Amino acid sequence: MKFFDSNVIARYQGGTINETSGNGDSAFSETTEFSYQSDGQDTDGDTVELERIFTFEQSFDSLCILASNFKDAEIWIKTTELGSYTNITSTATVLTSDDGLSKFYKWPTVQNFWEFKVVVDDTIVANQEKECGCIMAFTEIGDLYIFADISPKKIYNQKKLKLDQGGVVVVNKGSHWEFKLKSKYLGVQAQADIIQNLQNLGREFFIWINSGLETAKIEVAPYRFNDFIKCVHTGKPNPKFYKNYLNSVLDDGIDFEQTGQLK
Repeated sequence: MKFFDSNVIARYQGGTINETSGNGDSAFSETTEFSYQSDGQDTDGDTVELERIFTFEQSFDSLCILASNFKDAEIWIKTTELGSYTNITSTATVLTSDDGLSKFYKWPTVQNFWEFKVVVDDTIVANQEKECGCIMAFTEIGDLYIFADISPKKIYNQKKLKLDQGGVVVVNKGSHWEFKLKSKYLGVQAQADIIQNLQNLGREFFIWINSGLETAKIEVAPYRFNDFIKCVHTGKPNPKFYKNYLNSVLDDGIDFEQTGQLK
């Protein structure tokens, strides 16, 4: 499972959003529930650009385009305030969901930028309006792959009203995920550091349990390719060595909950 820092191109991060057509704000939300759709670019070769412009430098090494019909999207950045755009797509490793509608891009080094855009000419099914759920960019905190056990729990926020004649009325107020992560390490400092960094981060982060390993026969949240979930650390850290013997296995973990993802 992978963890990422804040989404630096989210629309609440300030700056300017430009789009060829349609509502560009929806492309830079943090959910696929309210998707972007172009308006009048329904022929292959009709270019759509979705752009973020900042007055300060930002950085990322990972990017996802979720629930889109983009065919061969290109990622461009300006590395200086007054510079020219550079296409960085070819330097990324790309993972694609089984249905072909979502992609995850990973660069070998951090990409610093002042301006950012996604450029799309064609759609997977030819001659359609360009659509996507959301685009997010962040820096990877780490990848937990050794003796890490995660327990997700879906919490439904409900209010129950008892009726005089019996029975209840249930008012649903949404839902969110809670996670408990437990880990055991023996001599793997880098893995232990990930847990420590998440505990001390002091701001939201994203978890991607799937990590691009789309091999499950049954798809269920929060294990799907598209499940990038924004969380905050809760609970109390409790790192412990067996009987305080410092050369033994380290037991550690972290509790965290889903926080509001901008729609």
